[in-house]
Amino acid sequence: MKFLDVITCLVLLVTLSNAQSPYNSISHGIILDEMDASSLAQGSIGLIPSHNSRFSTLNPATWSDLRFTYLTIHYNGGEIQYPDRDFKTEFGRLTNAAFIVPIKEKYAWGFGLRPYSRKQFSIEDDKIAPVIFSGDTLTVTKKVDGTGGISSFYSAGSWKINKDYALGLQWEFLFGVFDEEDTTFIDNRHTYYRRHFEFKATLLSLFLRSSQLESSRHSTIYVGLKFPIGRQKIIETDSPMFAERDRKPSQRLSLPLSLYGGLVYHMSRHTHFGFEILNRWFSESKPSVLNTLAGREENASRISLGLLRERIPGSQRFFNRLHYRIGFFRREHYISRSKKDLKELGIALGFGFPFGNTQNQIDIGLRVSKREGFLTNESELIRLITIGVTIGDIWLVKRRRR
Repeated sequence: MKFLDVITCLVLLVTLSNAQSPYNSISHGIILDEMDASSLAQGSIGLIPSHNSRFSTLNPATWSDLRFTYLTIHYNGGEIQYPDRDFKTEFGRLTNAAFIVPIKEKYAWGFGLRPYSRKQFSIEDDKIAPVIFSGDTLTVTKKVDGTGGISSFYSAGSWKINKDYALGLQWEFLFGVFDEEDTTFIDNRHTYYRRHFEFKATLLSLFLRSSQLESSRHSTIYVGLKFPIGRQKIIETDSPMFAERDRKPSQRLSLPLSLYGGLVYHMSRHTHFGFEILNRWFSESKPSVLNTLAGREENASRISLGLLRERIPGSQRFFNRLHYRIGFFRREHYISRSKKDLKELGIALGFGFPFGNTQNQIDIGLRVSKREGFLTNESELIRLITIGVTIGDIWLVKRRRR
């Protein structure tokens, strides 16, 4: 077993030192953007309204103004490509599903499901490493497969304190599993080493909306704070070949503290300009198994600008009945290498089509960004498209007799 451990470590080092740029394109476990189709089209993280000028499905502080109960579902697909290489990877996933119920035009409650992070990759060393052992020359290669991730089930409430202030409170329950299998090929014979991770954690988020400056400054302010609460843990089970399973004690899952800020300037009745900023800090500097890639987990930042042109109610012209959105963003990821921050720049656009008496809506968002490589100096081009459907209905309202 010691010989195999040495071979495994040797091949792993060879693989990483000669890693090809497509490694960057794998789902390596970083925290995903919380997005629906409308916020993606506005370059937003969902703090400021994007469904329309007053409502965001991702910010509970905006829910108490709703007139209808909403069921909203969004699907995200895309591809990651290297412009100078004949390489492209595609993916698709449900990015957000939520059910929101307003209560007496003062409160609201809802729950939903969305992905928190994903790991899905298959990497095989394309070079053969010769090893001389006991006078024999052995050929060694290695393959690593991984699948799984973390999902978030959340429940949130909203309270409209008065006409100027509204609060939102959200609980998130993180859960998921991840499996990783190492296969080492020695002279066409293979050995396996399998690891299984179970994730459990809880997050608490607080949101505030202030409309106090709308009359004087034509502006609305949004603030958000998210932090881990309670116990966060990872249970790891190792399954070496020809050995009993080793179930390790629970490890602490390193989760960040996130601070959000946003401002919407109402340029006119139907045109709104939004600004958002996000800062994220990890309390522990040591690497976490949350991510596949090793590196510093320190702080991350994101700045976005967006423009929303709302539909014109009552207009008979088709194009006046649509929402139009465009946005820009710049971010620095919290994973870095060689003491160098990893940046991403992007542009987004899209539209929303409201219909029906209960303000149903179909949203489409497109986003294109350029991200620096995690293991190489090559950049990758990321294209995303998100399609969302929001259906409204009347709940908790008694019909009046005529």
